[in-house]
Amino acid sequence: MTSEVGPRSSVWALIALPLLGVGLGAVNVAANFDLIPGSYWMAKVVGREWGWLLAGFAAAWAGKTWKSSLARALTLLVPAVATYVALDAAMIARTIDGTISGPGLVLVEGIFWEVAAIVAAAGLAAVRRLISVDGLVGMAATAALPTYIAYSAWTARRNAVRAGNDDPALIDVTNVLLPAALIVGAVATLARVMTQQSSQRKSPGADVSMDA
Repeated sequence: MTSEVGPRSSVWALIALPLLGVGLGAVNVAANFDLIPGSYWMAKVVGREWGWLLAGFAAAWAGKTWKSSLARALTLLVPAVATYVALDAAMIARTIDGTISGPGLVLVEGIFWEVAAIVAAAGLAAVRRLISVDGLVGMAATAALPTYIAYSAWTARRNAVRAGNDDPALIDVTNVLLPAALIVGAVATLARVMTQQSSQRKSPGADVSMDA
């Protein structure tokens, strides 16, 4: 039965992650155009980089190697980007311009964001693998994503305030996201330190050195 877990998990990921990616892209567009309940705030979560990074990292988490983590993140992010670009162009044509953008322009935009998704997925996969490394590297990797999200939220809030607070929804979201990211980063790093210390106490090498 153990040998079947890996293949079953891979099949599940191959089916579920693209569907979740399509959902992420669709929800992003729907929130941007105020088509769903809570769009006012949701657009500032799924419509910003932190929402996409969290989704990509969650997808990458179950990977056992850098390559598998990368593949999982891409399986979610690539269809998410394609869905977002296509639906966004269609909604702009419907609600703003009345005519859809040329396919060449949409294709260029799609390629740009797909490349960005690949780079982000590679970085997220690297962070995921580095978390398992003992020492300062693992602790730094554990804190990396929450720290980036906290900094990004702080920057977005600062820019909104400087612009005269013309985006109250963004202010509301960042007021929650900034402290939440800092708390999650601190708790996750502490948990990583405790796990590392526990594994060191239980390691055979530590027992041998004490007996000597």
